[in-house]
Amino acid sequence: MVKLERPVQKIGTVIPICNPSEEFVSVLQALRSQAFPISKVIIIDSSPNINDRYLPKKVEDYCHPLNCLYKRILPEEFDHGKTRNLGVSNLINEDAVLFLTQDGIMSEDCVEKLVTFLNVNTLAGIYARQLPRKGATELEVIERRLTYPSISRINSGIPRVIDDVLLSDACSIIRIDALNDVGGFPDKIITAEDIVIASKLLLAGYKTGYCAEAILRHSHELSFIGMVKRYFDTGVMHTEWKDVIPFSSAKGKGLQLVIDEVLHIMKHRPSEFASLLSSVAGKIFGYSLGRKSNLLSIALKCRLSQNKGFWKN
Repeated sequence: MVKLERPVQKIGTVIPICNPSEEFVSVLQALRSQAFPISKVIIIDSSPNINDRYLPKKVEDYCHPLNCLYKRILPEEFDHGKTRNLGVSNLINEDAVLFLTQDGIMSEDCVEKLVTFLNVNTLAGIYARQLPRKGATELEVIERRLTYPSISRINSGIPRVIDDVLLSDACSIIRIDALNDVGGFPDKIITAEDIVIASKLLLAGYKTGYCAEAILRHSHELSFIGMVKRYFDTGVMHTEWKDVIPFSSAKGKGLQLVIDEVLHIMKHRPSEFASLLSSVAGKIFGYSLGRKSNLLSIALKCRLSQNKGFWKN
């Protein structure tokens, strides 16, 4: 365990992307307008059309003041853990790394709030509060409200419940010394790499935290198929890492989320009840299949999964 006596002063950013929408421009604009300066930006693109030069030019235009390094990798080279490790390896002079995704838009003081909370409490890692995107459905609103509360917290010691190991890398900052000390992200993981790294940090004696004052706009409206694929990968991950992460508590949290969603929808937006049923069915169906993925063929796993490269490799 390394001592975390020095405050974080220089931050680099790592953003894995794949076929980003126009919204990615807003992500870059928000990054460029941060009150806390960003010293370097690493963008790792695993989009299938490897010869497309339109996106690199757009990234170059919007990242011009940010000291940006744009890297292309083949789709089959992408991994949620390994790709982030690759990005961090390109940050030589930075104290910490800001992890983002291609569709989360930060408030202007988001990084500043995260760094302040991290430094004051001597944390190894910190993540932001996610609010629903503009135009979000009622389901997205209630899910974000329940998952990302208005009260900050600090985690330390052996993780006991699933909330202890939340460190969402849709927007998180991790000290690079601590990240390297625990061996970085796993090189092969289907999803939820941030949960694994949070667990590794806590077990090594570090503290992590959640800053409710640091705001990110980020949510998704998923179809039934999209929900099945997302939760299939979650089921696989929970099975593979069941001896390391306190996933038993996740079932209770998931059930409470469903109950709260039903009560909220019935009271405020009964017209979305059919969407709620589709969402819940997709989660249960996908998660159940993911937990039994060892019984399925590789071809079927690829069809059910968001992360097809995980199975092809």
